[in-house]
Amino acid sequence: MKCPRCGFDIPDGKLYCEKCGSEIQIVPDFDPDLENSIHDSLETVRDDFDATNNHEYTKSGKNKKPIRKLSLFLVLTPVVLLILISISIVLGVIHHRNTSPDYQVKLANAAISRNDYMLAIEKLQLAYELDPSKTELLFDIADYYYLTGNVNDCVITLNGIAFSDYATNDDVIKAYSEIVTIYQNASDYTSIGSVLAKCQNLQVLTQFRDYMITPPEFNYEQGTYDEVIPLKMIAVGSGNVYYTLDGTVPDENSEIYTAPILLQPGQTVVKAIYINPYGVTSEITEALYDINVPAPDDPVVNLDSGDYASPQIIQLKAPDNVKIYYSTDLKEPTMDSIPYTGAFSMPLGQTTYKFIAYNEEGIPSEVVTRNYRLLLNGSIAPAECVNKLLIAFLSYGRIVDALGHAEGVSGRYLYQLSNVIHDDRYQTDLYILPEIYEDATGVQTKTGTVYAADAYSGQLFLCEQRDAVHYDLIDDLYQLLEREASIMEETD
Repeated sequence: MKCPRCGFDIPDGKLYCEKCGSEIQIVPDFDPDLENSIHDSLETVRDDFDATNNHEYTKSGKNKKPIRKLSLFLVLTPVVLLILISISIVLGVIHHRNTSPDYQVKLANAAISRNDYMLAIEKLQLAYELDPSKTELLFDIADYYYLTGNVNDCVITLNGIAFSDYATNDDVIKAYSEIVTIYQNASDYTSIGSVLAKCQNLQVLTQFRDYMITPPEFNYEQGTYDEVIPLKMIAVGSGNVYYTLDGTVPDENSEIYTAPILLQPGQTVVKAIYINPYGVTSEITEALYDINVPAPDDPVVNLDSGDYASPQIIQLKAPDNVKIYYSTDLKEPTMDSIPYTGAFSMPLGQTTYKFIAYNEEGIPSEVVTRNYRLLLNGSIAPAECVNKLLIAFLSYGRIVDALGHAEGVSGRYLYQLSNVIHDDRYQTDLYILPEIYEDATGVQTKTGTVYAADAYSGQLFLCEQRDAVHYDLIDDLYQLLEREASIMEETD
């Protein structure tokens, strides 16, 4: 058989031309003109039959009995049956072509051979409509959409696979993988997040979790609480959650969430966003919390802010089951600041203290600030007293250089000012200079030996610590060193 369009030889059994892709009509299409022609032929047969009967009747001159109508029926029946069979064959072929997915796929392949991808898509869509279980057709359709530059319809088709009742789990994963790859190539990470937001396949969400841009979730609903609540912010992926507690809109410059937030008494507006590793920002999660828990009383400080000319002891008071913390670096104190464990001496110079109290629920008091300046009129500098101490030890062989190195040790000895106290016994002010051993790696450890120096005369003493703010003078240092030297001479 030759193709009626291009004349190419078509092998038996083929339904289309392999050269030009034209469909081959095995049975001619049903033609209304053919039906009219057959009808006219039947009318002619009937007229001829009637004429013959009339002629016989006229020739005899007698009334003859008409041929029974059954005879006419027997003559016409084969012709009608032939027509009906022909029509049935034509309709059958047409029906087969319109309802056979395989035939539509063949037509699509023929269109592809001519690079007619839009016709191929049309035929493949018809094949899929005839048999929705053939999900592989959707992958082909998506591929041809992509080849024609129609990325939007390509993604829509792949999404259709993800929600098909006939798609396997592997089909769904493959569909999402192709969608992610398409948007990856375009650096369109926002669209990836939007597609994944509608996905319900856990395996897909796990595989592409870093592309997701779901808003953070809070572990407490907004509302009123009669206790302190540790607010957690949960987000999917390895990006960061940023938040604010003052109602402002968070961004990448806001606080990064790293641990549960203890919401303070009163009303707090919490706003948070999630930014994935590709810089895409989620929508804002917002909640209003009203914490109705009384805060503890403020710490009570025994000394007011001001200038002082003599050593002072700073003491604080707070209710039971309350802990006090303080800072000296101008930062707001928290539970991570220095804990107050008891009275301590006011340091020399200008110092700003900030105190805060926390109850058992972790609720803080207001911050109490004190500014102190301690200057001892007529005193000598602490560094001068430390230098005198080193000279004394050098003179008696305790150390071998002014840096504090001693024989038989790899490290050195240091002496630093720690306290300024008033000694009631001698009615003078003292610099407290504890001895510190620094090893070769720079690690410093207190030896337990403590020296003191008169702040006005520089006289050195060996002393003993009773508590954080009280010291007892044991001996004059030079007299002690003289006795030790005499003992060494007698021994030699």
